[in-house]
Amino acid sequence: MIPLSSNARSLAVRWSSSIMAGMGIALIVMILFILFGFVDGMRRTVQGAAETGNYVLLALGAENEPSGFISYPAFDVLKSRPEFAVNDAGAPRNC
Repeated sequence: MIPLSSNARSLAVRWSSSIMAGMGIALIVMILFILFGFVDGMRRTVQGAAETGNYVLLALGAENEPSGFISYPAFDVLKSRPEFAVNDAGAPRNC
């Protein structure tokens, strides 16, 4: 078994590579910390927006939101659908 004193001597002799290895490990830990924070923030954002009654309306044949343009007359027809919530006055909410 290698004695601890030779490990300490090795760190003193190879101080630059020891510092670089420590900085590399610290960089990886920092990147993982930031990445996990980002993923958790995205998860919380999506879960907060994914409540009952929230809809994304797309035009027929649209594959994503920016290309899903809906004209005002079509939107007025959609607002009158019974699937959408209404306020006390009978008007659709959040329109």
